[in-house]
Amino acid sequence: MINVSFIGMDLYQVGEVSAKLHTKVAKAFGVNEEEVVFSAFDSFVYYKGHEQTSINLYVRIDAEEKFASKQKAVAELLLEELTQVAIHITVYFNYIKEANVYQKVNNEYPRFLTFENAKPVNDEGEYEDDDNVEVYTGDIFSKVKKDLEEDEERPLSFDELAKRH
Repeated sequence: MINVSFIGMDLYQVGEVSAKLHTKVAKAFGVNEEEVVFSAFDSFVYYKGHEQTSINLYVRIDAEEKFASKQKAVAELLLEELTQVAIHITVYFNYIKEANVYQKVNNEYPRFLTFENAKPVNDEGEYEDDDNVEVYTGDIFSKVKKDLEEDEERPLSFDELAKRH
């Protein structure tokens, strides 16, 4: 498993960047795309009290030692590609002994969520089309309002209202 972490980049921007870089990084490492993940943190970089986010980007790559021979190619790729989102970029590698990696994958579920397999499924087991979902625009509090109007003389406690529903 290879984990590419961004320190000093907006976490939502990491999502966009990782979508563009995922295949390229996997290819540079010479692995299947499922061996690479990107991590985003709500992180900031500071220098003498001044925020450096998007000016100084640090990319940490955690990988097994067997990938050390790919380091230069991966670093060059990231340094080139990330110039669109940061001014100063540092890429560093943290190697892990293969014997120190443990993993369990449950094959009853997709290994990762994707745009294709993350769609909601209806009762018939078919994917729902987001464009055809009807949004309820009625008054969801109508029953509560009716109960309150019926008991105008005595306000109901929260527990009493909850018991009625």
